[in-house]
Amino acid sequence: MISGMGSTSRGADIARRCLLIALAFSFLLPLRSDESAADPPKVCLTRLMAGPEHPILCPGHLLFEARARFTPKALPAREGGPVAVHFEAKVKEKNGHPPALREVNLEMDENVTVDATGFPVCRNGSIVRSGVMRAQRLCGEAIVGVGQVQIEIDDPGELRTVSSPLAIFNGGTRDGRTRLLFQLEPVAPLRVPLVAIARSRPTGSGRFGTELNVAFPPIAEGNGSVLAFGFDLRRALGGGEVGIVRARCRDGHLAFRASGTFVDGSRLGGAGVRFCAVSGPAES
Repeated sequence: MISGMGSTSRGADIARRCLLIALAFSFLLPLRSDESAADPPKVCLTRLMAGPEHPILCPGHLLFEARARFTPKALPAREGGPVAVHFEAKVKEKNGHPPALREVNLEMDENVTVDATGFPVCRNGSIVRSGVMRAQRLCGEAIVGVGQVQIEIDDPGELRTVSSPLAIFNGGTRDGRTRLLFQLEPVAPLRVPLVAIARSRPTGSGRFGTELNVAFPPIAEGNGSVLAFGFDLRRALGGGEVGIVRARCRDGHLAFRASGTFVDGSRLGGAGVRFCAVSGPAES
Protein backbone atom coordinates (compact mmCIF):
# COMPACT_ATOMS: atom_id res chain seq x y z
CA MET A 1 0.00 0.00 0.00
CA ILE A 2 1.35 3.45 -0.86
CA SER A 3 1.73 5.74 2.12
CA GLY A 4 -1.02 8.35 2.41
CA MET A 5 -3.50 6.57 0.17
CA GLY A 6 -5.37 4.76 2.92
CA SER A 7 -7.02 1.41 2.41
CA THR A 8 -8.13 0.65 -1.13
CA SER A 9 -11.53 -0.90 -1.56
CA ARG A 10 -11.87 -4.24 -3.28
CA GLY A 11 -14.20 -2.62 -5.82
CA ALA A 12 -11.66 0.03 -6.78
CA ASP A 13 -8.99 -2.64 -7.16
CA ILE A 14 -11.23 -4.69 -9.46
CA ALA A 15 -12.05 -1.58 -11.50
CA ARG A 16 -8.36 -0.83 -11.96
CA ARG A 17 -7.67 -4.40 -13.10
CA CYS A 18 -10.58 -4.22 -15.54
CA LEU A 19 -9.15 -1.01 -16.99
CA LEU A 20 -5.80 -2.69 -17.61
CA ILE A 21 -7.50 -5.69 -19.23
CA ALA A 22 -9.62 -3.40 -21.40
CA LEU A 23 -6.53 -1.54 -22.57
CA ALA A 24 -4.87 -4.79 -23.52
CA PHE A 25 -7.78 -6.37 -25.38
CA SER A 26 -8.82 -3.19 -27.17
CA PHE A 27 -5.62 -3.57 -29.21
CA LEU A 28 -5.39 -7.39 -29.06
CA LEU A 29 -1.88 -7.14 -27.62
CA PRO A 30 -0.23 -9.10 -24.80
CA LEU A 31 0.90 -6.34 -22.42
CA ARG A 32 3.80 -7.18 -20.12
CA SER A 33 3.11 -6.53 -16.45
CA ASP A 34 6.57 -7.51 -15.16
CA GLU A 35 8.71 -4.35 -15.11
CA SER A 36 11.73 -6.16 -13.65
CA ALA A 37 12.81 -7.24 -17.15
CA ALA A 38 15.62 -5.25 -18.74
CA ASP A 39 13.67 -4.39 -21.91
CA PRO A 40 10.54 -2.22 -21.72
CA PRO A 41 7.31 -3.49 -23.30
CA LYS A 42 7.01 -3.33 -27.06
CA VAL A 43 4.09 -3.71 -29.43
CA CYS A 44 3.99 -5.24 -32.85
CA LEU A 45 1.28 -5.38 -35.52
CA THR A 46 1.12 -5.82 -39.27
CA ARG A 47 -0.90 -3.41 -41.39
CA LEU A 48 -4.50 -2.82 -40.37
CA MET A 49 -6.30 -4.22 -43.40
CA ALA A 50 -9.84 -3.18 -42.49
CA GLY A 51 -9.28 -0.45 -39.93
CA PRO A 52 -8.50 -0.72 -36.22
CA GLU A 53 -11.38 -3.11 -35.57
CA HIS A 54 -9.68 -5.93 -37.49
CA PRO A 55 -5.92 -5.90 -36.89
CA ILE A 56 -3.72 -8.74 -38.07
CA LEU A 57 -1.21 -9.72 -35.40
CA CYS A 58 2.44 -10.64 -35.95
CA PRO A 59 3.93 -12.37 -37.78
CA GLY A 60 3.49 -10.60 -41.11
CA HIS A 61 5.62 -9.23 -43.91
CA LEU A 62 5.64 -5.63 -42.59
CA LEU A 63 6.21 -5.16 -38.86
CA PHE A 64 6.18 -2.13 -36.59
CA GLU A 65 7.60 -2.24 -33.06
CA ALA A 66 7.32 0.62 -30.58
CA ARG A 67 8.49 1.22 -27.02
CA ALA A 68 7.93 4.12 -24.65
CA ARG A 69 9.41 4.81 -21.24
CA PHE A 70 8.87 7.59 -18.71
CA THR A 71 11.45 8.42 -16.03
CA PRO A 72 11.43 8.74 -13.10
CA LYS A 73 8.83 6.15 -12.11
CA ALA A 74 8.08 7.92 -8.80
CA LEU A 75 5.75 10.82 -9.62
CA PRO A 76 3.43 13.21 -7.75
CA ALA A 77 -0.23 12.22 -7.58
CA ARG A 78 -1.61 15.75 -7.94
CA GLU A 79 0.55 18.31 -9.72
CA GLY A 80 2.64 16.87 -12.55
CA GLY A 81 6.38 16.57 -12.13
CA PRO A 82 9.03 16.82 -14.87
CA VAL A 83 9.73 13.56 -16.70
CA ALA A 84 11.94 12.37 -19.51
CA VAL A 85 10.25 10.51 -22.36
CA HIS A 86 12.15 7.84 -24.26
CA PHE A 87 10.50 6.54 -27.43
CA GLU A 88 11.76 4.19 -30.11
CA ALA A 89 10.17 2.55 -33.13
CA LYS A 90 11.47 -0.08 -35.54
CA VAL A 91 10.25 -1.09 -38.99
CA LYS A 92 10.91 -4.52 -40.48
CA GLU A 93 10.02 -5.75 -43.95
CA LYS A 94 10.45 -9.49 -44.43
CA ASN A 95 10.30 -9.25 -48.20
CA GLY A 96 13.00 -6.61 -48.76
CA HIS A 97 12.97 -2.80 -48.68
CA PRO A 98 10.11 -1.41 -46.54
CA PRO A 99 7.83 1.38 -47.72
CA ALA A 100 8.81 4.84 -46.49
CA LEU A 101 7.51 5.82 -43.08
CA ARG A 102 5.34 8.92 -43.48
CA GLU A 103 4.52 9.63 -39.86
CA VAL A 104 4.69 8.27 -36.33
CA ASN A 105 1.91 9.03 -33.89
CA LEU A 106 2.44 8.67 -30.14
CA GLU A 107 -0.54 9.07 -27.81
CA MET A 108 0.32 9.44 -24.15
CA ASP A 109 -1.66 8.99 -20.97
CA GLU A 110 -4.13 11.68 -19.88
CA ASN A 111 -1.80 12.32 -16.93
CA VAL A 112 1.06 13.34 -19.26
CA THR A 113 1.30 16.85 -20.74
CA VAL A 114 3.68 18.48 -23.23
CA ASP A 115 4.09 22.24 -22.92
CA ALA A 116 7.13 24.30 -23.92
CA THR A 117 5.70 27.67 -22.87
CA GLY A 118 8.46 29.86 -21.50
CA PHE A 119 11.33 27.93 -23.10
CA PRO A 120 13.56 29.40 -25.84
CA VAL A 121 12.09 28.98 -29.32
CA CYS A 122 13.82 28.15 -32.61
CA ARG A 123 11.97 29.08 -35.78
CA ASN A 124 11.60 26.60 -38.62
CA GLY A 125 13.58 28.78 -41.03
CA SER A 126 16.66 28.75 -38.79
CA ILE A 127 16.70 24.95 -39.00
CA VAL A 128 15.84 24.43 -42.68
CA ARG A 129 18.32 26.96 -44.01
CA SER A 130 21.19 25.95 -41.71
CA GLY A 131 23.54 23.06 -41.34
CA VAL A 132 23.44 21.12 -38.09
CA MET A 133 26.38 22.92 -36.46
CA ARG A 134 25.07 26.39 -37.39
CA ALA A 135 21.54 25.50 -36.26
CA GLN A 136 22.88 24.43 -32.89
CA ARG A 137 24.86 27.65 -32.58
CA LEU A 138 21.78 29.70 -33.43
CA CYS A 139 19.28 27.69 -31.39
CA GLY A 140 21.31 25.71 -28.87
CA GLU A 141 19.19 26.92 -25.95
CA ALA A 142 16.05 25.66 -27.70
CA ILE A 143 17.21 22.02 -27.86
CA VAL A 144 14.79 19.91 -25.81
CA GLY A 145 15.93 16.42 -26.82
CA VAL A 146 18.19 14.22 -28.90
CA GLY A 147 17.80 11.01 -30.88
CA GLN A 148 18.95 8.73 -33.67
CA VAL A 149 17.49 7.59 -36.99
CA GLN A 150 18.50 4.59 -39.08
CA ILE A 151 17.62 4.77 -42.77
CA GLU A 152 17.74 2.19 -45.55
CA ILE A 153 18.32 3.66 -49.02
CA ASP A 154 17.29 1.72 -52.09
CA ASP A 155 20.07 2.54 -54.56
CA PRO A 156 19.91 0.84 -57.97
CA GLY A 157 21.16 -2.67 -57.41
CA GLU A 158 21.84 -2.40 -53.67
CA LEU A 159 20.38 -1.49 -50.29
CA ARG A 160 22.45 0.78 -48.07
CA THR A 161 21.87 1.51 -44.38
CA VAL A 162 22.97 4.80 -42.82
CA SER A 163 22.48 6.28 -39.35
CA SER A 164 21.97 9.92 -38.47
CA PRO A 165 21.88 11.66 -35.08
CA LEU A 166 19.10 14.15 -34.59
CA ALA A 167 18.52 17.18 -32.42
CA ILE A 168 15.05 18.24 -31.26
CA PHE A 169 14.32 21.98 -31.11
CA ASN A 170 11.40 23.71 -29.46
CA GLY A 171 9.36 25.36 -32.20
CA GLY A 172 7.02 27.15 -29.82
CA THR A 173 3.65 26.65 -28.13
CA ARG A 174 0.38 28.30 -29.13
CA ASP A 175 -3.15 27.54 -27.89
CA GLY A 176 -1.90 24.50 -25.99
CA ARG A 177 -0.16 23.00 -29.04
CA THR A 178 3.60 22.55 -29.00
CA ARG A 179 5.69 22.33 -32.17
CA LEU A 180 8.96 20.37 -32.15
CA LEU A 181 11.54 20.35 -34.96
CA PHE A 182 13.54 17.14 -35.48
CA GLN A 183 16.70 17.94 -37.45
CA LEU A 184 18.57 14.97 -38.95
CA GLU A 185 22.26 15.43 -39.61
CA PRO A 186 23.11 14.71 -43.26
CA VAL A 187 25.03 11.50 -43.95
CA ALA A 188 26.06 10.22 -47.39
CA PRO A 189 24.25 10.14 -49.74
CA LEU A 190 22.08 12.74 -47.95
CA ARG A 191 23.62 16.16 -48.66
CA VAL A 192 21.39 18.51 -46.70
CA PRO A 193 19.81 18.28 -43.23
CA LEU A 194 16.32 16.84 -43.07
CA VAL A 195 13.69 18.32 -40.79
CA ALA A 196 10.81 16.26 -39.43
CA ILE A 197 8.08 18.36 -37.83
CA ALA A 198 6.30 17.12 -34.72
CA ARG A 199 3.13 18.61 -33.29
CA SER A 200 1.86 17.92 -29.81
CA ARG A 201 -1.72 18.65 -28.84
CA PRO A 202 -4.17 17.70 -26.08
CA THR A 203 -6.80 15.24 -27.26
CA GLY A 204 -9.08 14.41 -24.34
CA SER A 205 -9.60 11.00 -25.95
CA GLY A 206 -10.49 8.57 -23.19
CA ARG A 207 -7.40 7.33 -21.38
CA PHE A 208 -5.12 9.22 -23.76
CA GLY A 209 -4.75 12.96 -23.30
CA THR A 210 -1.71 14.08 -25.33
CA GLU A 211 -0.83 13.24 -28.92
CA LEU A 212 2.62 13.72 -30.49
CA ASN A 213 2.65 13.38 -34.27
CA VAL A 214 6.00 13.28 -36.14
CA ALA A 215 5.80 13.84 -39.92
CA PHE A 216 8.81 12.73 -42.01
CA PRO A 217 9.79 14.42 -45.28
CA PRO A 218 10.76 12.33 -48.34
CA ILE A 219 14.27 10.93 -47.86
CA ALA A 220 16.78 10.48 -50.72
CA GLU A 221 14.17 11.51 -53.29
CA GLY A 222 11.74 8.95 -51.91
CA ASN A 223 14.21 6.05 -51.96
CA GLY A 224 14.97 6.21 -48.25
CA SER A 225 12.96 4.34 -45.61
CA VAL A 226 13.22 4.68 -41.85
CA LEU A 227 14.24 1.39 -40.20
CA ALA A 228 14.61 2.73 -36.65
CA PHE A 229 13.66 5.99 -34.99
CA GLY A 230 14.31 6.92 -31.38
CA PHE A 231 14.42 10.04 -29.26
CA ASP A 232 14.63 11.32 -25.70
CA LEU A 233 12.74 14.40 -24.54
CA ARG A 234 14.80 15.66 -21.63
CA ARG A 235 13.55 16.02 -18.10
CA ALA A 236 15.88 18.90 -17.21
CA LEU A 237 16.45 21.95 -19.42
CA GLY A 238 18.60 25.01 -18.84
CA GLY A 239 20.26 23.53 -15.77
CA GLY A 240 16.98 23.12 -13.88
CA GLU A 241 14.63 20.26 -13.11
CA VAL A 242 11.93 21.59 -15.43
CA GLY A 243 11.34 20.09 -18.88
CA ILE A 244 8.61 20.31 -21.49
CA VAL A 245 6.96 17.04 -20.42
CA ARG A 246 5.21 16.62 -17.08
CA ALA A 247 3.37 13.64 -15.61
CA ARG A 248 1.55 12.53 -12.49
CA CYS A 249 0.76 9.08 -11.13
CA ARG A 250 -2.90 8.83 -10.13
CA ASP A 251 -3.67 5.12 -10.49
CA GLY A 252 -0.35 3.29 -10.75
CA HIS A 253 0.20 3.30 -14.50
CA LEU A 254 0.71 5.47 -17.58
CA ALA A 255 -0.68 4.22 -20.88
CA PHE A 256 0.65 4.89 -24.34
CA ARG A 257 -0.47 4.09 -27.86
CA ALA A 258 1.77 4.26 -30.95
CA SER A 259 1.24 3.87 -34.67
CA GLY A 260 3.19 4.24 -37.89
CA THR A 261 1.72 5.31 -41.23
CA PHE A 262 3.53 4.46 -44.48
CA VAL A 263 3.43 5.98 -47.96
CA ASP A 264 1.74 2.87 -49.38
CA GLY A 265 -1.22 3.39 -47.04
CA SER A 266 -0.23 0.80 -44.45
CA ARG A 267 -0.98 1.76 -40.86
CA LEU A 268 0.42 -0.25 -37.95
CA GLY A 269 0.09 0.29 -34.23
CA GLY A 270 -0.61 -0.91 -30.73
CA ALA A 271 -0.61 0.06 -27.07
CA GLY A 272 1.30 -0.50 -23.86
CA VAL A 273 1.36 0.39 -20.17
CA ARG A 274 4.19 1.75 -18.03
CA PHE A 275 3.84 1.42 -14.28
CA CYS A 276 4.49 4.29 -11.86
CA ALA A 277 4.54 4.93 -8.11
CA VAL A 278 3.33 7.90 -6.10
CA SER A 279 5.96 10.15 -4.55
CA GLY A 280 4.92 12.51 -1.79
CA PRO A 281 1.31 12.97 -0.60
CA ALA A 282 -1.22 10.91 -2.53
CA GLU A 283 -4.43 12.31 -3.90
CA SER A 284 -7.32 11.74 -1.59
